[in-house]
Amino acid sequence: MNVAKLVNPAFDHLWATNASNIIEEGRRASTKSSAISMYLAMGMMADENANVVCYRKVAGNLKRSVYEQINWALDELHVSWLFRFKTSPIEIIDRRNGSGFYFSGVDDPSKQKSFKIAKGYVRWLWFEEATEFSNFTEIHTVQLSYTRQKLPKGMQVVTIFSYNPPRNPYDWINEWVETVREDPDFLVVHTTYLDDKLHFLSEQYLHDICRLHLNRCFFIAK
Repeated sequence: MNVAKLVNPAFDHLWATNASNIIEEGRRASTKSSAISMYLAMGMMADENANVVCYRKVAGNLKRSVYEQINWALDELHVSWLFRFKTSPIEIIDRRNGSGFYFSGVDDPSKQKSFKIAKGYVRWLWFEEATEFSNFTEIHTVQLSYTRQKLPKGMQVVTIFSYNPPRNPYDWINEWVETVREDPDFLVVHTTYLDDKLHFLSEQYLHDICRLHLNRCFFIAK
């Protein structure tokens, strides 16, 4: 499978970085969710004992966001037939070995301590729309329940935070990102629709973006 045709080059860092925390602050239409889901799907397929847990602040938002996004990635990789897609509970399980993608809301972060995976280990966490959370502590409480577990030698739990950065510089997530930007355990990447070098976005969509942002629009000519 040629990843270069499926993921914009602005996201090559997902495969290259050694950072255990990847912060994807992407503007509208940056294709960050597509890139992340593709990265997670390919990583999980390469490790039969690996599991992925995807989070949204509110559980009711899972089905039409991260669940469908992972579904899309598996379909693009032509491996959907290898998985069982469940909606109660929301899970995508590999028929061959029992590992899979799990999805959870974080209505009460303390309850995540009892979230158990039957097969293998959790290797990736994805906090989508991270701005929905009240603060980093709320996310970190969940994160710690996985990072305390020992993984096979040479592996670590990788946490991905994705969101559209708020315009308010004093929003908690903007202030938090500035405190970790130089930390070697963190990789902070900012992307926009201008990073769609593979032209996944339609002409109509790009024109719509231009109309919304007339004063800072740079149309991508194909």
